[in-house]
Amino acid sequence: MIRYWLEKTWVQNAVLISLATFAIYYCGWVFDFGYEFKWSMLFTRNETYGVVMGAEILKGLANTVRISLISSAIALLLGTMLGLARLSLFRPLRVTATCVIEFFRNTPLLIQLFFWYFAFPAILPDNVREALFSIQFEFWCATIGLSIYTASFMAEVIRAGLQSIPKGLLEAAYSSGLSYFQVLRTIILPLAFRAIIPPLGSEFLNNMKNSSLAMVVGVAELTWHAQQVESLTFKGFEATSAATVLYLSLSLIISFILNGVNGRMRLDTAPGRSVPVLVVGALLAPFGIIRRLFIRPVTRALRARRRAAAQTTYTPLAAMLHQLGRH
Repeated sequence: MIRYWLEKTWVQNAVLISLATFAIYYCGWVFDFGYEFKWSMLFTRNETYGVVMGAEILKGLANTVRISLISSAIALLLGTMLGLARLSLFRPLRVTATCVIEFFRNTPLLIQLFFWYFAFPAILPDNVREALFSIQFEFWCATIGLSIYTASFMAEVIRAGLQSIPKGLLEAAYSSGLSYFQVLRTIILPLAFRAIIPPLGSEFLNNMKNSSLAMVVGVAELTWHAQQVESLTFKGFEATSAATVLYLSLSLIISFILNGVNGRMRLDTAPGRSVPVLVVGALLAPFGIIRRLFIRPVTRALRARRRAAAQTTYTPLAAMLHQLGRH
């Protein structure tokens, strides 16, 4: 009987609303924290320092987004290359990729950032070291270090996706006359990424959250700014709560986008019924229009020109082969 009622949707919603209402009432009016909350410090101008603390935290959010976007793009490209190298038939390439992946997967990110920032510049010439520190070395050190660390995990995910492709499908593609790079571009990578979007999304989320370690090499990202606000105002709960909400919002946005991408790429569901799929489709619509109006006609024209050139080209070797074919 209890199970019968608990399976009803309205009962589940009522229980959730009751629990949320009780938690808000107990924390807001019953329990005494012994702490004076001052949430206004996040959006009012501080008279002592002449700044709005919430705006300072948002500056850190901008740096976190920059690091996350750049490192995610580099990690995806590098992870794809390492994943393909892990499956290469050329043994030196395969062993090198395996060593790189295992090294960076099994050492802490914090130690890697310390190495790139403190140890790596020490072995460079003085002029190269000075040039590096003149181009925001802290930011790029954290970004590149995070990219390599995340790429080592993405490589294993991508390798698993590549190995999930049926061998018969690849043999059929090669037997149709396609080259390796054509098979890679049109069959292997599309099918592999279609299967690994969910675990790959987890790596994107981890990459964004790991960007908080960039503060240890002097990058003023979200966590760094939150700690600065806490040290200036002694309001650690408000500053940390604001940073937590911003990190949670970024994670939910990334999950929303990746769910939309996953819904568009899956073939066993109806993609039009999902809100994330509709949003991702709207974001990708301009690129589809550009492809149909500009890129596709140019590609067709180049292919037609290539075919015409192949048909009209008459070399001595082609003449000899033609003559042999007639006999």
